[in-house]
Amino acid sequence: MGCRSILSRGRTRPGRGAGRRGVAACALFAGGLTLACGEPSATLTIQLQALPELTREQTITVQGTVSRSPTKETVTVVSIAGGSNTVQDSLSSPGAFSIDVTLLANQESQLAITASDAQGSVSEAVVVSILHDNVGPQIAQMSPPSRAENVALDVPIEVEFAEPLLGQTGASVQLLHNGGTVPGVVSISNDSLRVSFTPTGALDPASVYQLAFSGFTDKTGNPVSVDTQACFLTQIGSLVTQLEQDVGDGSWVQGMPEANLTRTDMSRIRFSRLDSTMYTLVEFTNERTFGDDGDDNSILYLEIDADQNSQTGFTTLKDTIFTTFPELESGIGADWFIGVERVPELGDSSYVGILTSALEFDIVETFTIGICGRFWGFHHTAFLSANGDDGLFDYTGIAFTIGENGNLLDVIPESGFNTVNLTGLQPPGVAAYRDNLVRPRGPRRSGGVLDRYLNLVRRGGRE
Repeated sequence: MGCRSILSRGRTRPGRGAGRRGVAACALFAGGLTLACGEPSATLTIQLQALPELTREQTITVQGTVSRSPTKETVTVVSIAGGSNTVQDSLSSPGAFSIDVTLLANQESQLAITASDAQGSVSEAVVVSILHDNVGPQIAQMSPPSRAENVALDVPIEVEFAEPLLGQTGASVQLLHNGGTVPGVVSISNDSLRVSFTPTGALDPASVYQLAFSGFTDKTGNPVSVDTQACFLTQIGSLVTQLEQDVGDGSWVQGMPEANLTRTDMSRIRFSRLDSTMYTLVEFTNERTFGDDGDDNSILYLEIDADQNSQTGFTTLKDTIFTTFPELESGIGADWFIGVERVPELGDSSYVGILTSALEFDIVETFTIGICGRFWGFHHTAFLSANGDDGLFDYTGIAFTIGENGNLLDVIPESGFNTVNLTGLQPPGVAAYRDNLVRPRGPRRSGGVLDRYLNLVRRGGRE
């Protein structure tokens, strides 16, 4: 009767003779006079272009071609499963395809690529595994432990990573302190998992130190980024006497921030001194960092009455804010001002200034703070009183945060007033402070951020 016996190739869908190979695929027409045979099942084959085994990009493009035997112009659909969702591309006929696939984030995706046509033929799946990784090498452990306190001044630093490091040209490991780098010797283990830094001299006491990695990546190309993880605080040391003020004892006045806003919560300030250098550590109850600009910033202002004479000096920032709350005023006449904030015109340095009038001062020194978790640390030349240096001074402080949108997060921040006694720590023969400055006085600075802050307070924390 002229009917051909067709062998099915590849796989056929249910209802189209699946599993019945070598069976005549014919249909008897009315009257039984003729037989019409169905088309044979075809073989679909997928050829993929090369794909990476590792990638930092979560979305990749899968390209390749579909071929059909026997050839036929027919709609062909390519499907890819195994990513974050199944995606398809419909072709008017077998040929080239290009499909964007979103991988599973930071894990392995097993992609299964298949093709099917309008006649019901389905290709064998092509399976490829691709690992997405856009996270840099993470610290597995560190000695001294990350964010440790009271670290010895002669300790070597060792960091172990969770994956091997690849060093690019010019890669470096640095120990940062007070805006500078500490000289030392760097060594890396044979398996590239451990890095050690041995300072060539003793570290400074009562200070924040941070490790910085430059030019190191993992095998995917993600750079090491430890931020403030690889940091620690050194011990006071035998040559420095320190005084610790715990504001949790009630000596600091709690502010009144709005109920739905975040407190700054300063908890301790520790002043120490060695010769003519003042070392300061500030502790918060939670982590506070600088943002990239004037917004999204934590800020600390300290005002110092070095001669302890409230009849001289100028009204403090705290007094300006609390004009309607006399019981919260400091009662000191400040002659020094310390601003710990981002100051782009000073290279993002913080500063020490001599007050020349209320909220105006001459900058005499700049410094860079170290941040380690909830601690801020900085040091600078000691401020001296106009009547000489007896190691005593009064201070008041204010800490607050400006949010990413520029809104003030601590409408009336915490602040306090304490007397610090560092008697006996001054070097002999100290002259009046205006004659003893080791750096030239800088330009006169107006309120700047201070003015903005006061305006925010007056407006209830809104621009």
